[in-house]
Amino acid sequence: MMDRDLISLGSLEDWKFQGGDNLEWANPSYDDSDWTRFSPSGLSEPIPDSLWNNYGWFRLSFKADSSIYEQPWNLYFYTWGAAEVYLDGKLVHTYGKFSSTPEEEKTFMPISKLHRPIQILPKEKHLLAVRFSYHNGKVYKKYLDILSGSFGFGIGITGNQINDLITKDENNNKIVTYSAISMLLIIFILLSFFIYLDPKDNTYYYVNFIILFWIFHSITPFIFKLNDFSIFSYILIGIYYAILTSGLAISFYPFAISSIFNLKPSKTFTYLPYFVPILAISTIIWPFTYSLLFRGLFLILVIVFTVKILIKVKNEKQKGVGIATFGFLGSLIGILIAVFFENFFNIPNTIFSIFRVMTYVFIPLGMALLIGYRFFLLNINLENQVVERTAELNQSLENLKSTQAQLIQSEKMASLGELTAGIAHEIQNPLNFVNNFSEVSEELIDELQEEIENGEFDEVKLIASDLKENLSKINHHGKRAGAIVKGMLEHSRSNSREKSETDINALAEEYLKLSYHGLRAKDKSFEAYFKTDLDPDLPKIKVVTQDLGRVFLNLINNAFYAVNEKAKLGSNGYQPEVIVSSKKNENGVEISVKDNGNGIPDAIKEKIFQPFFTTKPTGSGTGLGLSLSYDIIKAHGGELRVISEEGKGTEMKITLPIHKDS
Repeated sequence: MMDRDLISLGSLEDWKFQGGDNLEWANPSYDDSDWTRFSPSGLSEPIPDSLWNNYGWFRLSFKADSSIYEQPWNLYFYTWGAAEVYLDGKLVHTYGKFSSTPEEEKTFMPISKLHRPIQILPKEKHLLAVRFSYHNGKVYKKYLDILSGSFGFGIGITGNQINDLITKDENNNKIVTYSAISMLLIIFILLSFFIYLDPKDNTYYYVNFIILFWIFHSITPFIFKLNDFSIFSYILIGIYYAILTSGLAISFYPFAISSIFNLKPSKTFTYLPYFVPILAISTIIWPFTYSLLFRGLFLILVIVFTVKILIKVKNEKQKGVGIATFGFLGSLIGILIAVFFENFFNIPNTIFSIFRVMTYVFIPLGMALLIGYRFFLLNINLENQVVERTAELNQSLENLKSTQAQLIQSEKMASLGELTAGIAHEIQNPLNFVNNFSEVSEELIDELQEEIENGEFDEVKLIASDLKENLSKINHHGKRAGAIVKGMLEHSRSNSREKSETDINALAEEYLKLSYHGLRAKDKSFEAYFKTDLDPDLPKIKVVTQDLGRVFLNLINNAFYAVNEKAKLGSNGYQPEVIVSSKKNENGVEISVKDNGNGIPDAIKEKIFQPFFTTKPTGSGTGLGLSLSYDIIKAHGGELRVISEEGKGTEMKITLPIHKDS
C-alpha cells in the first residue's frame, strides 16, 4: 500500500454499497453494517438493477500508515460516471455532476485529466465515501460492448509522478501536433503555390487532401480539452473520428502517387475513400480483435496498391521513384508503429512521438520533395528551351525589323509616288511654257531669215525683239522648273536628318499644292476646294524639313481622301473642302489640316495612330502613315492630336515647340 506512484483503494474488499441517496451516508459515524459488500473497481458489467436504480453510495473504512501524513498526495479517481468523493465526512472533489435522474446527470471524462490534491489528516481511522451515479451504463454496454469501459470507478491516492507523466504526455502531444501541423501547413502552402502554377494537375489536390486529413487527425487529443465527453462521445470522436481522418488520408496515397507519375488511377482506388467510414464504424460495433484485423486488411490493400504503382513506375524508368518510395515507407513505418506497436508493445513515448510525426509528414514531404525535384528538372528543360526560343525570337526580331523597314520604305515610296505626281504637275507648267515659246521662236527665226533675204530690216528688228522676249520667258520658266527641282533636292539631300530653320508656312503651302496635283494626276475626276489661312508672322523653327514635309503630305492626302470619299456618296450641296492653317500660340507653332469629310468614329479614334491600322480598303494603304507622322512629331518634341466629329469632318493639329537656341 506504500507504492509512491499509486496506492490503489478501489480494489480493496472492504467496500460497502447501498443503492439510493442520502447525504447522511457521508458521515463516518453512520452505521453501514447492513450494506452490501461490493467493490467499485474493474466492473466490466453494469451494477445489477437489484442493487440500485443507477445511483447509490460506496463506503470504505481504512487505516493509514504514519508515513502517509508526511507528504502531499493527489486523489486518483477514474470513472465514466458522475461522483462526489467525501473523506471523513467532508466533500473533497466532484467528478461530473451526480444526479438521481438521467436528465440532470453530467458524466465525467477521465482521459488526460490531472489528479487533484487531497489532504489526509492524522486520524486513527478514515472513512472514504463516494456518491456515484451512472444512468447510461446499460445503454453504453449494449452499443459499445467491451469499449464501454468500467461501470464503476477506480480510486486511490498518488504522488505527483502520475500527474507528471500526464503533463509530460500532454506536452509531448502538443509538440508532436504542433510540429506535424506546422510542417504539414508549410507543405500545404507550397503545394497550393504549385496549384496556382498548374491548376489542372490533380496531384496537388490529392496531396493537400492527405495533408488536411492528417491535420484533422493530429488535433484529436485536443478535442477532449473542449468539454467533458461521455464514453459514447469519446468513442465516437476518439476512435471513429481518428480512424476516419487517418483512413481518408491513407486512402488518397495511391491517387497521389498515380497522379504525380501521370498514371491513370485504377477504378479500384475510387472505392478506398468510401471504405473508410465502414472501417471506422466496424471499430465501434465489432470486437476489438476483429476491427484491428479489418484495419490491418485495409492498410495492406493500400500498401499493395501503392507498391504496385511504384513497381510500374520503376519499370517505366520514370525519375523520382526513390523519393516517392522514401515518403511512402516513412509514413508506412509510422502507421505500423502507431496501429500495432501501441496496442501490443510498450515503447517509450519519445520514440512513439517520432513515429507519429513520420506518419503525418512523410508522404506529403516525399510528395513535396518529388514535386520540387520535378520542377527542378523542368526548370533545366525550360532554361534549355529559353535558349532555343531566344535564338528563334532573335531571328524573328531580325525578320520583323527587316519587314518593318520594308513596310516603312513602302510607305515612303507610296508618299514619294504621290509627291512625284505633284512635282510632275508643278514642273509640267513651266515646261509647257518653254516648249510653246521654243516653237514660236523657231517660227520667228524662219520669218527673220525671210525678212533678211528681202532686206526688210525694220521687220528684222521687230522679230528680233519678239525673239528676245520669248527667250526671256523661256529662261524665266526654265528657272522656275529649276527652282522646283532644287527645292525637292533640298528636301532629300544626304544631310537632311539634321534640323534646319524652316519656313513652316511655305512648306505647308508647297505640300498642299503637291498633294492636290498628285491626286489629280492619279484621278482626273477628283475635285476639291482647298485654301490656306497662314499666320504671316509665324517664326521659322528648326525641324527636319524632309520629315515634316512627309507629315504634311500624309495629313493633307488623308484630308483629300476623306472629302473625296464623302463626295462619292453624292450628298446634295456638298462641297469638298480642305483648309491648312497656322498660328503661333503659347506652346509654340500650331499647324492645322482640316476637312469636312465623314469624320472618325469614336470607337476607332484611339487606334488611328497605331501601326498598321487603316480604314482604307485593302491595298489602298499600309496603315503606317499616321503612325510614322506621330513618331516624327514626337521626335521633334511636339504633339499630334485629332479632333473629329462623325459626319462633320476631322481636324489634325500639330504643335511644334520654338527652339531659340541656334
